[in-house]
Amino acid sequence: MTITATRYKDTAIEAIGELKSLFVDDNRKPLEFTETQDEMVNNIVLMPHNRNSTITPTQYGKSTATGCGIIIKGVLAARKQVIIAGTEEKCQIIMGQVNQHVFDSNIFSSQLDIAGASIERLRRQRRRDHLTFKRGGHIKILSAQNRNKKAIEQALLGEGGQDIYLDDSPLMSNDQYDMILRMLGGYKDNFLFELGNAINHNHFYKTMHDKDTHKIWIDCEEAIREGRFTAEYIAEMEEKMGPSLFRSMYECTFPREGEIDAEGYQYLLTEKEIDDAVAAVSIGKDKDNRLGVDVGRGGNRTVLCLRNAYNAKVIKAEQTASIMATPALAIEAMQEYDIKAPNITIDDTGLGGGATDRLREQRYFVTAVVLGSTKVDKIPDSKIQYKNIRAQCFWELKNWIKNGGRIEYNEALVEQLKLVKYRIDSGGTIQIQPKEDMDLPSGESPDEADALSLTFAPVRPEPVFAHDKKRNTTSYKNGGW
Repeated sequence: MTITATRYKDTAIEAIGELKSLFVDDNRKPLEFTETQDEMVNNIVLMPHNRNSTITPTQYGKSTATGCGIIIKGVLAARKQVIIAGTEEKCQIIMGQVNQHVFDSNIFSSQLDIAGASIERLRRQRRRDHLTFKRGGHIKILSAQNRNKKAIEQALLGEGGQDIYLDDSPLMSNDQYDMILRMLGGYKDNFLFELGNAINHNHFYKTMHDKDTHKIWIDCEEAIREGRFTAEYIAEMEEKMGPSLFRSMYECTFPREGEIDAEGYQYLLTEKEIDDAVAAVSIGKDKDNRLGVDVGRGGNRTVLCLRNAYNAKVIKAEQTASIMATPALAIEAMQEYDIKAPNITIDDTGLGGGATDRLREQRYFVTAVVLGSTKVDKIPDSKIQYKNIRAQCFWELKNWIKNGGRIEYNEALVEQLKLVKYRIDSGGTIQIQPKEDMDLPSGESPDEADALSLTFAPVRPEPVFAHDKKRNTTSYKNGGW
């Protein structure tokens, strides 16, 4: 097929159906587009509206439809298309679809302006952040990831974009969003396509209720009708996610006013859920008990929290003279409650590493936890993802309380739990609000809540020792210690 029409819109109307039929899935079978995906592609290519906003259930396929629309427009027209998200990884979600499907047909790949690189070499590259087409079209990504407001402004306003695709729009701050709108200002014929979930009451909420914005807004019931999901799958997600997360991610319903703040965070647990969980508890000696240790640093307290399957309590909260006082507290609790060493989970961030190192020197092989680590094991058969270990620990804590977990009354613990917030992005990734952004009294830290959350961290297996008689050395068979 040769595209020779001189007027873009007439060319696009004639070509869009045939071009769309060239996209294939991983098995090289033609991609099947739902009614909503068709509408998304048509809006991107034909541009009947210059302001567009889309909410669909998570995993619906809006990134695929967006990527395919961007490719078709890149082939047909000399337009500067920019994909923007909060992080480079998020930018790569839609760009990944572009990179994958631009090679579905020679009709697409032959239009790439590759300047010195072969098509095959370009195909082998796993990540590309910029593509240029022979007709003059450009596709590139731009991350808004930077905590420095001035640096973000310079990056965004230094670019400009004729067509902007804003992924995870509700996670952009209002200031960032305003800067992105100013990027469009250099083009009279500009186009904005926003994607997100019903998770925030900031600019995205206003856009989805703006009469001048063209909106695509479908829920899981409509997605079932279109054949994207089965009723059984949706029922499973409702059970696994819980009401609030399910409402946002699948029912596509915004939280009620007051349930969510301007940054998209909502409370992890309600005050009633926390108050109802407070009870008299009893925890005896048991090797399966868990002990979370939040190491005091910078004037904060060292806190130890003990938990079994159904009960939890703070057993120690005190200022320590140095990090090296923590190992003695952990050993004392270990012996009193007969806890096996790997079930002691210690915040290993920063100076806390000294405490775990000292314990291991004494052959207490405790589990070191780096709460900020993004190396989180994915839950089998679950769409829920965690930004880091901290998010995983607090989400497990939330589920434990909702399923009947009880905590002994401790004023600091109860009040801190009532301040913990979370938010989710369009991919279902859960993030706990950073400590520095929590509504805590000046100088305070959520030590008790952190200690309890640490009891939900994955534990290391007990080391298995092997003695090499020839070398007269001892090593750990299961490694990693």
